[in-house]
Amino acid sequence: MEHLVCLKVHELDLGPHDRHDLGRALVDYGHLYFVLHRVYDALLVPVEYPDSLDPGLGLSMLPRFGSRYARDLARLIVDDHVPAFLKLPDFDLFRTHGIHFDSIDKVWALKYLTEWGKGAEGSLDGLCHLHEEIMAVKGPSNEYVDIAESIDERELLELCRELIRIPSVYREEKRIAKFIASRLDKWKLTPELVPVEGYGPSVVARIGPENRPAIVLNGHMDTVEVKEGWKHDPFGAKVEKGMLYGLGSLDMKCGLASLMLAFRTIAHSNRRLDCSIVFQAVSGEEDNSAGTRALISAGRFRNAKAVIVGEGIGSLDVVTIGRRGGSYYDIWVSGKSAHGSTPRLGVNAISDAAKIVTAVDKMGMRSAHGVMADNSSPLRESQLVLGVSGNSTSYSVPEKCHIRMMRATVPGKPYDICREIEATIKKLKLNSKVEVRLKVGSGDPYLPHMTPAKSELVKVTRKWNAHYTGKEPSLVCGLSEADDNTIAKEVGIPVVCVGPGEKGALARYHQPEEAISISQLGTAARIHCSAVLELARAK
Repeated sequence: MEHLVCLKVHELDLGPHDRHDLGRALVDYGHLYFVLHRVYDALLVPVEYPDSLDPGLGLSMLPRFGSRYARDLARLIVDDHVPAFLKLPDFDLFRTHGIHFDSIDKVWALKYLTEWGKGAEGSLDGLCHLHEEIMAVKGPSNEYVDIAESIDERELLELCRELIRIPSVYREEKRIAKFIASRLDKWKLTPELVPVEGYGPSVVARIGPENRPAIVLNGHMDTVEVKEGWKHDPFGAKVEKGMLYGLGSLDMKCGLASLMLAFRTIAHSNRRLDCSIVFQAVSGEEDNSAGTRALISAGRFRNAKAVIVGEGIGSLDVVTIGRRGGSYYDIWVSGKSAHGSTPRLGVNAISDAAKIVTAVDKMGMRSAHGVMADNSSPLRESQLVLGVSGNSTSYSVPEKCHIRMMRATVPGKPYDICREIEATIKKLKLNSKVEVRLKVGSGDPYLPHMTPAKSELVKVTRKWNAHYTGKEPSLVCGLSEADDNTIAKEVGIPVVCVGPGEKGALARYHQPEEAISISQLGTAARIHCSAVLELARAK
């Protein structure tokens, strides 16, 4: 047909959004092929796949293996390796005739054109007829899906890039807060700037009255400092081979952009909701959750019944329903001063501190049986010595030394291990006096938490994740403490964490060359949008 074009890498330049759209469509096609099968039995025509997809396995096998091979095709497309045998109709032509296709419709129309396009049935009228039959089989659209599908992935990507270009190391969030407030104001969403002492302000906006129960969308604006080793400009927001590079791309400006567009989409949908929706862009998350603590103190979580944090450590393969805690300890070592020429007459506090560091590093770690971490390993405690300080300005035996350490604790296990540390040190039989203190105050210690898997929040979030990714996400506990801990402890409501992110070697959180695959951004925003819409209608 004149309106068919071959998708070959060297003949057609597909942008990342086009590749992602077709990739999503192929995934959807794999899941819904059995519906099309019922409509057109004649579609069972073998089509050979490239070598990487096991040649000889024809299209007739898709009802059984559809998800697997559709995903392989999607991956090839996203990776710029477009199979030469695929053909795509010129959908812009059809739009001019008032016909609009979602991702699933496009693939069904694609198969119609490639299999029947050689004859008269390949006309525009034939495609219109197919579209009507498809819609009849699909039945009425889910209103949540209809609303979420309106999210523009190009706009989302550009918003991510705009946020990355604004430096916002913790305590320096003022500029990015003003940008976000300005954008929300442009969208007619009446933002507020909430002061946070020592940091830039947080940004809050609300859909619905304050006296209603609320679903909260929470994400942080701040980043860590620029680490050594960057090759890309950390504020350049460059897109390269499907990856968006920049400080905060993973942690968590892309997740924040996803929440922003989901919030706007819900607000502009004019759907009647039984709950209010609150958007929060907070400062100081990287420094003791200062922004979220300030919002809690200001009563900004009043009437909140559930919270979705948009950070996606572990990627969209997981929904984080819990967090390890963090208990911080000060260990004070007191020796005895003496002239440096006669060290045997003194007690060197630094030497004894070194023995303590070695001993505590060998302490046993507890496990949370049956709970998986967001890196897909069994959840266990971990421990880290954060600093050792002590010196003598004169030629004397150092008499004081301070050790700072933390224990990442797991749900269901003790968070205060002072006695265990003291028992470990006692076995060393040191000459120094040692005092161990658990840091308490200003939110410390961070307590571990788990939102019940049977809660409405977890069930709904997991359902929509599976809907848009085509795969049931694992329920995991996050390794790192975060705002989730503060919300669970101080507000006492269900909280989950889900959003765009990476895992494995690409999980460069708090590292140079931080980057995120852009193919997942639209999916994350649709998950946020649909989950919130359903939760806002739940009793």
